Amino acid sequence: MPLSAEAFGRKINQLLDELWPYALDYYHPLIDGRVKTRDDLAEWFSKFYIKDVGVILARTYAKCPHLDARGFIAENLWEEEGKGEAGRSHAELSMRLPRYFGVSDADLEAFHQKWLASPQSQGREELVQKETWIEEFAGFGLGSEHYAPAFFTLILERLRGEFEIPEEALEFFLVHLYEDVDHARRTMEIVLRYATTDEEQESVLAAIRRHILGEAGLMGGDRTPMPLAPEIVDALRSAAGR
Repeated sequence: MPLSAEAFGRKINQLLDELWPYALDYYHPLIDGRVKTRDDLAEWFSKFYIKDVGVILARTYAKCPHLDARGFIAENLWEEEGKGEAGRSHAELSMRLPRYFGVSDADLEAFHQKWLASPQSQGREELVQKETWIEEFAGFGLGSEHYAPAFFTLILERLRGEFEIPEEALEFFLVHLYEDVDHARRTMEIVLRYATTDEEQESVLAAIRRHILGEAGLMGGDRTPMPLAPEIVDALRSAAGR
């Protein structure tokens, strides 16, 4: 028998809380001590190009049959593409940090194309193509956007304080501090509205795990991320107001 929306929401939140140590592992080096020096930081950002979120949103929109959910996905995609303002798409905002460290747009695009051709990326693409709209929707909105404001708060503290990176270069992180809080909340509302059978509820929980633990995460891979240290997880939960 399927859970009520209220009970299913509690179950999702319990899972999300359990997975804090593994969430957004792509960004872990910026907060777990692996990036120590300015040279380390320059090397990490030399490959920082968050280009494919619009593809995820467009694919989810195309799969989704529900007008209210499609309206929200379209709004999220509009924000992702900079609301029509030149140079303001989130992909272009992410390019500001590599440019700040002297990486050319051509080198950044070449790295991205190499990544897309990799077995990890190809495996992820094959997996998400098979997901239902609500699986990919929940995997991204709850598996990524739910955690992003807390992670980006800690990252911004380091980049501003320790490394003195100018605000203009940090705008990719800044725009997500507030937008993603709203996105995660609205994603949860829609998931609870449409995941109403045992099968749908179980598939949503499985999708969240896939998107956090690697197989379907934004950076792909078939591995389980190494967990963050408890004190870092505590700092993230504090930044998220939990």
